[in-house]
Amino acid sequence: MLVVFVQRPGQDEPAATLPADLTGQPQALVAVDAEGPFSPLAEAVAEVPGLRDRLARALGPPSVARYRLARPWLLLGLLPIVALVELERQLAAAGVSGIVGRLVGDVLLGAFCALELARPLPRHPRACAAALASIGTRYAYMLAASCFHTLPLLWLGAAGAAAASLATLYFMPTPHRVTAELRERLSLPPTPTPTPSPSPTHPLTLPLALVAATVLPAALVVARHLGAKAWGTGAILVVLGGALPFLFRGRFRLPSAKWPSAARVADAAFFGFASALALVRCVHYTMYGAAEVVRCSWPQLHARWLAPLLEQPAREARPDAPSRLVLAAMVVFVVPLVEERLYRHVFQRALRGRSSATRAIGAASAVFGLAHLGVYRGAAYQTVLMGLGFGAAYEEAGLLASLLAHVLYNASLLV
Repeated sequence: MLVVFVQRPGQDEPAATLPADLTGQPQALVAVDAEGPFSPLAEAVAEVPGLRDRLARALGPPSVARYRLARPWLLLGLLPIVALVELERQLAAAGVSGIVGRLVGDVLLGAFCALELARPLPRHPRACAAALASIGTRYAYMLAASCFHTLPLLWLGAAGAAAASLATLYFMPTPHRVTAELRERLSLPPTPTPTPSPSPTHPLTLPLALVAATVLPAALVVARHLGAKAWGTGAILVVLGGALPFLFRGRFRLPSAKWPSAARVADAAFFGFASALALVRCVHYTMYGAAEVVRCSWPQLHARWLAPLLEQPAREARPDAPSRLVLAAMVVFVVPLVEERLYRHVFQRALRGRSSATRAIGAASAVFGLAHLGVYRGAAYQTVLMGLGFGAAYEEAGLLASLLAHVLYNASLLV
């Protein structure tokens, strides 16, 4: 029997209570276990995932009941991922270049969806749907690359992944929906619409945060045009990127940062990584798949207009082993630390003092993408989509979560 613990005035020990007995008690102090921490029921339903899940499992709101029936069938949605991973494993074993990184990414996306389905209630259903959709676009790209003359397995994979993505969107309840149904079931007041405070920060905080977010990429672009070597641009990145966030320490008051538990940080980091990778792959394979359709149908049009736009810039000569190690350390550790402190912990955090989470994440991601125009001109959309995933991780669990998501993403690109 699922119970929650209630701390009542005048009682030394919290009492185990059935969730149904909390109806109409928004100010009751509740917790998942007797040790706490205790929060008012009206707030805990939305802000404490463990408590919300326990209440939902005990009370069985409509979306949760529907998900319980559909959950065994949703597990079939993992089959297209397993089939794709096996196909890519065989290609990697045959020595096909560029497959290992895709294989690692697909394994991680499959692990993320499996984790969501293993929980009694999912926490990131839309990210799981995006991951399945990215698998479907990967199948579709392979079909288009062969001009649709290929194995039936690819047709089945594309159709299965698309159906699994749509079924996930329909049957997996979002935390927001579960919260709303629990409030109705417990006769709690509806969730108030969050309104940002008029000006919780210094008036110059947001303008200076925007300046800081643009000064660093501008300095790197100037350094490259002046002929700076990799060590020079790396030094600018470390010194300037490390110094800019300190302009706000002790001078301009930012909204308080989150310091959640290690489990929540790990969950948010995996969510941010999976969201970023799924969004980037969905758009990437859709674009390149459409280009392959044009190549198959109108080869002259593809050769004249699309091929020059899609071809990658020529790679420089491969550096020696120590330089590759230094480059890997910069990409995996230094760059994520500098960028997450600047674009999420300063700029997005400053935006949160004046706007909603959605707008703050979107604006910070747009600036994050524009800041990479000097480096990734042909794929700036990827950095915008990456910023959405990292920004969502930051909103879930703070700087450490977005940093880990960024590290994991960059590391997956080097495999």
